[in-house]
Amino acid sequence: MGEGAVDVRDHNLFLMTIRFCKQIMQYLPFCVNKRIVILILMLFYHNIFAQKLPFRNYGIKDGLAQSTVYDIFQDSKGYLWFATQSGVSKFDGKTFVNFTTYEGLTDNFVRSILEDQYGNFWFGTSNGISKFDGKIFQNFTSEQGLINNDIWAVLEDQRGNLWFGTMGGLSKLAITEREGSGRIFENYTTQHGLNDNAVRSEER
Repeated sequence: MGEGAVDVRDHNLFLMTIRFCKQIMQYLPFCVNKRIVILILMLFYHNIFAQKLPFRNYGIKDGLAQSTVYDIFQDSKGYLWFATQSGVSKFDGKTFVNFTTYEGLTDNFVRSILEDQYGNFWFGTSNGISKFDGKIFQNFTSEQGLINNDIWAVLEDQRGNLWFGTMGGLSKLAITEREGSGRIFENYTTQHGLNDNAVRSEER
């Protein structure tokens, strides 16, 4: 947060502390110095937030592919995946394993990550889509019918269809076409009703 910003959680707890003080005051005997009680409670509040949370930072020196992260995804097995400008990093809680164009990614600039219902991973890059089955990569670009190669978002709907938000519109890969040779994409733009061709996010 910037200078002068207020943490909403801190503010809410402060208000709760004030309300608690007022309730305590109602039941205290008149002989008790209420100012001292309030002071003790406020010191208790201050001590809570004087403690720092146990954060640990990870960067390139720890094995992360690149320090600029565009997406973080936790897969079905609990591993964390990080989309960076220099590839994808997989983290098991101790070490990073990195995947780049050398391993088969279509491009190192990765913005989005998804695991589909079959356990395949889909990486949206600045030069198309990469599918990873855990062993090999398969890449898809405008040559296979993708509306635009600059991918910003990936989503799987309830029927298993994959949707790709690009800077040139929206592409849908039907579940029946995933294993087909044609890899047919259905594309949607402002001509089909989109408000804008730049689709940077999708929500299920």
